[in-house]
Amino acid sequence: MFCKGCEAAWYCGKQCQEAHWPTHKTTCKKATVAAAASEAAPDRVRQLQSLFEEAEKLHKQTGEMLPEVWRKYFEAAENGHQKACYVLGEWYLMSETKFGNEKELYRQAVKWLKKAGNHPQALYTLGFCYEVGLGVEQNDVTAATYYEQVAKMNYAEAQYTIALCYEHGDGVVRNLDTAVRWYKKAAAQKHRESQEALARVEKQCAEEAAHEVERRKAEEQVKRRAAEIARIKEEIKRQANQIRDSISSCSVQTRYTGKKEWAQLIADLKQQLEVLKKNSEGDDSLEFKNKTQELLTAFELLNDLIKENWDRSLNEEQKEERRKKVDEQRELIGQLFSQLNLMR
Repeated sequence: MFCKGCEAAWYCGKQCQEAHWPTHKTTCKKATVAAAASEAAPDRVRQLQSLFEEAEKLHKQTGEMLPEVWRKYFEAAENGHQKACYVLGEWYLMSETKFGNEKELYRQAVKWLKKAGNHPQALYTLGFCYEVGLGVEQNDVTAATYYEQVAKMNYAEAQYTIALCYEHGDGVVRNLDTAVRWYKKAAAQKHRESQEALARVEKQCAEEAAHEVERRKAEEQVKRRAAEIARIKEEIKRQANQIRDSISSCSVQTRYTGKKEWAQLIADLKQQLEVLKKNSEGDDSLEFKNKTQELLTAFELLNDLIKENWDRSLNEEQKEERRKKVDEQRELIGQLFSQLNLMR
């Protein structure tokens, strides 16, 4: 036998049913209420739709929101009729209703529009309210969220509006590809403004794509130039270090000797400096170039001091003075090289 209340639980007999009742009664009541509501739902929906249609008919006949018309709309809306909620929301937004506190009227409009649930026109109007700040705090992001929600319902006007948002970056991250996608959807439904906008934005997309290609090319050129300058600087440091090490191994008494003459080493360094100047325009690497020039000048002066064939007629005081100059120049070179080596 089945439970007479819910007709869902089966028992082998009355005694079995009585034993299970303490556990089953809660479920049975819920099921009974749900079943009753389910049976009544279609009738209630029909009643609300009939009430709404009566209100629509009267409204069209009179062209005014008479008390009787209002009552019918209100009753249908209060009981969940989505389109009735939308009508009330729109009514509060219309100029003919501006007989009271404007802000309160807008708040009422938003309240009824939100009660309209997933009604496309109500959601779209809510988006407009957030876009301009009617009855709510102005918020482009929330407006765009509503517009996109309705656009996904294949509502052409919303598709056009969200496309505009993506085209100009209003409430969303600007994205012309997404704008084109929504314009195409609306244009496919013969939406005239979308058809016109589509041609404009597709042309803009092509132009921006071309600009992006040029921008990337320029960016790559800058990277290559920076890499070349960095390479030249490292080569300058290497050559400067080679000269410094070579000069450091000689004394004022030694004659000018070496595997490669210092003059040639200095000439090579000068050449690298000229290459750096050519590749770095304006003030780019100016400090590095200036420091390299100072180091070159110091190298040349020390080179001249050391490689001179010292006059044997010089007295000890004069020789000591020259040795002192060499030592001072070497110390200067050490300082300049340390500074150069820290630069990038």
